[in-house]
Amino acid sequence: MRAGKLRRYVTVIETTWTDSTTTGERIVTQSTLFLHRPMQVETIEANEEIQSGQRRMVRTCKFVSRYSSKINETMRLAYGGNTFEIQKMDDVNEAHRELIIVGRQVT
Repeated sequence: MRAGKLRRYVTVIETTWTDSTTTGERIVTQSTLFLHRPMQVETIEANEEIQSGQRRMVRTCKFVSRYSSKINETMRLAYGGNTFEIQKMDDVNEAHRELIIVGRQVT
């Protein structure tokens, strides 16, 4: 992988759930795992959906990064003011050098 292609900075967000000790409710906490992680970003699909009478854009992007065992499919990616759910991850040739992530935009 050429370092020059990793010219976009993406934030990796980890979501954790904890139970409140006083009310027993589930509390969702989001924390930043990696801030400004260099990645290559490519839009692979963009569609429009109509939901609740409103039109919205749905975008699927491919993110390419150096390998990290800390990133998993329960996390989210923030890029360009948008948040993406991780749909699929691939460790290329299982060599632990390059990680391809497919993410779908969350509104």
